[in-house]
Amino acid sequence: MPASAGIEQSARPACFCNARHGVLDRRVKPGDDIRRSGRWSGNCWSAYDRERHRSGATNHAISFRPKRLRIPSHVITGLICVVLGSALGGIARYFLSGLVARRVGETFPWGTLLVNASGALLIGIFGALARDNASLFASSNPWLFAVTGFLGCYTTVSSFSLQTLALARDGESGRAVGYVALSVVLSLAAVAAGFAVVTLLR
Repeated sequence: MPASAGIEQSARPACFCNARHGVLDRRVKPGDDIRRSGRWSGNCWSAYDRERHRSGATNHAISFRPKRLRIPSHVITGLICVVLGSALGGIARYFLSGLVARRVGETFPWGTLLVNASGALLIGIFGALARDNASLFASSNPWLFAVTGFLGCYTTVSSFSLQTLALARDGESGRAVGYVALSVVLSLAAVAAGFAVVTLLR
């Protein structure tokens, strides 16, 4: 076999890319110019330096395959729980606050007050249950569904703040102060009542 044929055969570039993980099996040394010659082989760009090859340098290959972003399964299930809980919490708040407003009127935000107080009672119950490791709410997904999702969308601090400001700007400062005090007292009492109910039932 002619010597030139042996050189050409050994000068063929080889792709050392691991196609599954997209990593190199051999490192490219600093200063190596891999752009002089090359070709695509699957998802790999195989290149070699002809001048370095003549002096005995080893061919190198590099993979340009992009890495895929993998989201852990527990993150996906957690997001699903939050989304479902938020949807149900928003619906429940809409119907309850609307029902109270139609029955009592909208001169005072009784609907928001009832929603926040009942939400505080529920979070007190869920919080007390979560202290027991054998409880359903001690695990991540039920807590995300019930507390982060449902109660997070069911209760509302933003509406409470807006309604308080609206009462004050309408010249009803006394009712605004009373609304704030009543909301805080009822919410704290409801949380304490939720813990007490779970303690008595155990």
